Amino acid sequence: MAKILLANFDEEAGVRLTAFLRSEHHEVCLALENESFPQMLGRCGSVSDLLVLDVSRHERYARDLLAQISAHRVQYGPRPMLLCISRAYRGAQFELDLERKGARVVYVR
Repeated sequence: MAKILLANFDEEAGVRLTAFLRSEHHEVCLALENESFPQMLGRCGSVSDLLVLDVSRHERYARDLLAQISAHRVQYGPRPMLLCISRAYRGAQFELDLERKGARVVYVR
């Protein structure tokens, strides 16, 4: 069982993904709109295995959150792992920038 944080999802997608992951016996916490990473950890618990970030929406918030996660990893180690999802292809440079921050990128419909 993994502890998973979901961030920057629209309400419908967040609720559906939360339900699916819970049906697979994972512990899931859906971040609130514009919630900072330290706030997420305080509300959801400081030990998380994976953060899934939708980089398709609210680009500035997603970038700020990525910076907060990078700073957290420098101080506390590689957890949580980071998976970025996008509904639109933004090119190889976009993917490379995310991967340099320690994220993996997948595209969804």
